[in-house]
Formats: sequence, C-alpha cells, structure tokens
Amino acid sequence: QSKLPRLPLPSLDDSLERYLAAVQPIVPAEQYERTKLLVHDELQAGSELRRLHASLEVEDAMCSEPSFVANAWDAMYLEGRWPLPINTNPGVFFSDLSFSKQATTQVQRAARVIAASVAVVQKVETGELSPQLLLGTIPIDMRQYLKA
Repeated sequence: QSKLPRLPLPSLDDSLERYLAAVQPIVPAEQYERTKLLVHDELQAGSELRRLHASLEVEDAMCSEPSFVANAWDAMYLEGRWPLPINTNPGVFFSDLSFSKQATTQVQRAARVIAASVAVVQKVETGELSPQLLLGTIPIDMRQYLKA
C-alpha cells in the first residue's frame, strides 16, 4: 500500500468535462446545451464552484492520507449512525444469478432493484418486515431500518 502513488485531486476543468461527457448520452439535446452553459459559467474565475474547489485543494494539501477522499470516506462509513446499505453504499454488485431470465438489460435490472427496494421500504413502514435471524435462530433488532 505504501508504494502506491497518492490519488491526485482532479482539476475542476477535467471533472466538469468528464461530467458533460457522462451526461450527454442520457439527457435531451436541449437540456445538454443548458447544462453546457451552466458548466461554462462555473468554469469562470470567481465562480462558486471554483471557490469550493479551491477549498478542496487546501484540504487535499493538508491531508496525509493516500487519497483526498480518505477522510470523508471514513467519516461516511465509520461515524454515521444510519443504516449503511440505504444511505452510504456507493456501489452494489449483482451476478447474473441475481436476476430472472426476463431481466437481461441494465434498465430491466435497475427497475427490478428499485422495485425490490420499494417493497422492502413498504414492509418496514407497515411493520411487515420479518426480523433477520442470526445463525438462523437469533432474531436481530430491526429498529435501525426505521431510521432510514
């Protein structure tokens, strides 16, 4: 780990260019053009985003961790007292076995994940969610789900 290079803080210009590249295929042309104008405004000297990025650069310069996100990452996972899977999970992996043969595209799979999440939330809200069992026999306190 100590031999790995430190993760650099990306430039604001690069980050916003990458943002535009990611947004373009998923929004209508008119909305993309408005987004480009907003990005152009934020790239100007003295913009709010430039000010925030400068603050991040100061924080990055003072950070002794291998990445500018390390402290925030630890705070997100270790300091919060909220249910992790609902509030702080940055990514989830599902194998092909997790889905039926009808859910073959990314959109179909995303729809099924959302529908399943909504079903769990509804069970939590109505008190119908059965307690999870530790070792198959010991019920676990499920009250943390109500904090989501």
